[in-house]
Amino acid sequence: RRLGEIDVATTALVEREIALPDGASGRALLLSDLPGELAIETSGATKQLLVLSESWHPGWRASVDAQECEVLRVYGDLMGCVVPAGVHEVDFVFDPESLRQGKLISLGGLLALGPLYGLALWLGPRCSPPAARERSTR
Repeated sequence: RRLGEIDVATTALVEREIALPDGASGRALLLSDLPGELAIETSGATKQLLVLSESWHPGWRASVDAQECEVLRVYGDLMGCVVPAGVHEVDFVFDPESLRQGKLISLGGLLALGPLYGLALWLGPRCSPPAARERSTR
């Protein structure tokens, strides 16, 4: 098919083929929209593709009723996931590996600063230049 012939109300361009039955569109209700976290309640008579107007990134994780599912790249830049028939809660969490590594590095740096600060307090005046010690004793 040509791109101009695609009905975006019924057809989505995804990175792999998904077998979805014909049927009426489902419903999606945004429950929560926090930085890096989205919660959506969906309902539909058939299995459907939920598409969000959020940029796809490999750091996004998704779950349907707390069961992890695949985050799909939709239209090249958006993200979505397949949701089974019925009523479900779909959660998206932005949790890239680089963010986890950055948190660990930051925590390590903070933990290293504690003993260094304690050492500086303990050594205190002993490490100050001689001129500063003379002024402080007068």
